[in-house]
Amino acid sequence: MGSIRCVAHGRMIGRAKLAAIADREGFPVQWTTAAKQMQAMAAAAIQQGCDRLLVAGGDGSLMEAAQSLHASTTALAVIPGGTGNDFARSLKVPKHMEEAVEIALHGQVRNIDVGVARTLVNEQIEERIFLNIAEVGFGAGVVGRMNHFARYAGKGLAYPIGILSGLLTLKKYAVDMEVDGKAMHVPALVNLVIANGRFFGRGLMPAPYAELDDGLFDILVIKNLGRIAIARRFPELKTGPPTNDPDMSTFRCRRLKITTPFLGTEADGEVLGSTAAEFKVVPKGMQVVIPQ
Repeated sequence: MGSIRCVAHGRMIGRAKLAAIADREGFPVQWTTAAKQMQAMAAAAIQQGCDRLLVAGGDGSLMEAAQSLHASTTALAVIPGGTGNDFARSLKVPKHMEEAVEIALHGQVRNIDVGVARTLVNEQIEERIFLNIAEVGFGAGVVGRMNHFARYAGKGLAYPIGILSGLLTLKKYAVDMEVDGKAMHVPALVNLVIANGRFFGRGLMPAPYAELDDGLFDILVIKNLGRIAIARRFPELKTGPPTNDPDMSTFRCRRLKITTPFLGTEADGEVLGSTAAEFKVVPKGMQVVIPQ
């Protein structure tokens, strides 16, 4: 096996356990000490000839590292250390630290698709790679509020507070989209899920049939629902969207463009910009390590 390195979020869950395992197994760990360092650390590891990069943290840490990894031949090995760890679920990487490191060191390498999100930030188009799921509408607002409240209430409380705050300020949007070049209008959009992986929201499953290597997004359109209906029906996503439901429709596509302006967006738990926005699949755009 070639060179192995590990980059880890400095406040990840299980930091002491990872440090002990790394010392025992003999691989170096570099810890972040401030926000937005993971991308540069991943780029440095690639430049130093790393073949397999262990990234320890939550979905946001994985997304940061992916900005460098997607254009390289270095494989991403996921060590779950966040509160959600939804991308790890799609890879079938367990939360148990010893098992996750064993897979990271000795699992097989697989090529997977990645998503590209192009959103408007300060009147400029910014492009970001994402691995798991992007959202437009309600979910993006929840993520923004959750990240804000996490500074004061901690990540455990920030998620339910973000949802409650999102419900209180709920809006529905008349949205125009282009789906693989074909026009679509949604008169009362609540939330739009653009899924590469299967899970979001700490184990909810908006895209139960999503495959990481099929070259397609699985799209979930949630519309018309009011506050009470959302609070009551979002837990249904634990087993996937109900079938034949006029308020929760699904389809697949390679590219989705939203032309309606000023809607918030997020991907992998990180706030992006706003619409107008475009999301496209890059087939087999990155290497990851999965269980044998």
